[in-house]
Amino acid sequence: MKLASRGREGLTFVRGLKREAVARLCRAQETAIAIANPGNGFVVGGTVAVLQTLEEEAVCSGAERIVRLKVHVASHTPRLANASAAFASSLAKAAICPEVPSGILLFSGIDGASVFDLTSAQIKLADQISHTVEWARCLESCREAGASAFLELGPGHALSAMAAEVDPQVLCGRL
Repeated sequence: MKLASRGREGLTFVRGLKREAVARLCRAQETAIAIANPGNGFVVGGTVAVLQTLEEEAVCSGAERIVRLKVHVASHTPRLANASAAFASSLAKAAICPEVPSGILLFSGIDGASVFDLTSAQIKLADQISHTVEWARCLESCREAGASAFLELGPGHALSAMAAEVDPQVLCGRL
């Protein structure tokens, strides 16, 4: 966490603007899209000061919803490049099976692409700390692969709600 924390940082959820508009706001405010969700929902990360300005500009641009998340790290943004590198170094030392076991499908969080070997999975997992998580693409990849159920582990229900939004026929639950 020492590598991840760089002062007063956070995340803001923005819904109702197209990706290009959110990216333009991010460039103007030195923030970055942390998570791309379905339905023009984006999580943006940066310092608290610039997030405040971005939120105001997003409202002026027509955003439907703005929510400051209770997170104090600009996760999934380039601000965490040092943490990605440190995690990659730790993962490289871990003993892993080089192949994904038969019958198991893995998708990368940073692009929704299928992962066939665990060496590349390690690289993408470390990159996920400092790169945009393409959650909408991941859900679409799961749907295309025939996923019929999603189980969300941990607090809240945001991820299972998004899965249901992408495919209302899919069974969603949480623990």
